[in-house]
Amino acid sequence: MSWPAFKTKKAKPEEALCRDFANEIRGLTLDGRLRGVWTHVPNEIGWSNSRIAQLIYACAKSMGMIVGASDYVFLGPNGALALEAKSKTGQLHPGQKDFRQWCAEQDVPYEVFRTVEEGLGHLQTHGFIA
Repeated sequence: MSWPAFKTKKAKPEEALCRDFANEIRGLTLDGRLRGVWTHVPNEIGWSNSRIAQLIYACAKSMGMIVGASDYVFLGPNGALALEAKSKTGQLHPGQKDFRQWCAEQDVPYEVFRTVEEGLGHLQTHGFIA
């Protein structure tokens, strides 16, 4: 099955990683190889200082968006997985560390990946790729 890969002209390293990873897992989903459902958590809506973006961000937080939630959440018949994308030098910020700890306390696997291949490896390890 074919699908159009999403591209942007200029992306920060972590954004590019997320885009490339999403393109890969879209393909796995459409090919029926990814077990379960997934979504990207749009934490980046808070990065802009524009008035409209800040209103959207405030609204999202009021509806339950958690600052520091992982970039991706996977839900499958055998459990869940939280995946956080980081550039080669990127570090977890305090909100992300809190979310990782919350996952650990609830026995939800949480993994960090720095390459598309590493992210796919975590999906395979946790049983999401057939």
